[in-house]
Amino acid sequence: MALLVFLGEDDFRKREALLELKARVGPPEFAAPNISDLDGSHVSFDELVQMASSVPFLSSERLIIISGLLERFETKGIRRKGRSRRGAASDLGQWSQFHSYLQVDLPPTTTIVLIDGIIGPNNPLLTSFEGFAEVREFRPLARDQVQAWIRARVMLGGDAISPNAVVLLQQLLGNDLWNVS
Repeated sequence: MALLVFLGEDDFRKREALLELKARVGPPEFAAPNISDLDGSHVSFDELVQMASSVPFLSSERLIIISGLLERFETKGIRRKGRSRRGAASDLGQWSQFHSYLQVDLPPTTTIVLIDGIIGPNNPLLTSFEGFAEVREFRPLARDQVQAWIRARVMLGGDAISPNAVVLLQQLLGNDLWNVS
């Protein structure tokens, strides 16, 4: 997948998904030059194109992570007296070319990941690549999901945990996986 979008409040699971993608790029000594972390509030479309078009170095893949880009185009406020709201499709500027770039020019060796919190369904940048990007929502887990997560995590470590201990942990720590882990 050329474009992944990670949305939602569960930063722990977003981080884990990102770590899996980073591991795919290769061992840390070879992965570092092929992974770029960009601040979406400042990055320009031209900067992204330049990085994305670079050939991977001693790896078969490049990974570009952009945090907060969608937030830049989030609609805010109320429409007043003929003014368009911040974030209208016409305000995308050069980013209006993003979808086309992804379809036509993005090298197959490059994966772009957009990471944001809660983004509205009418975000003009997000809707511009609807049906093309793989969007993953990371909502906080419900109580039974946290309990299943605890059991799976303990088993992954090669240990066992009683059902009562799982329930107690979930009750004490809630659904904040940073605390549970």
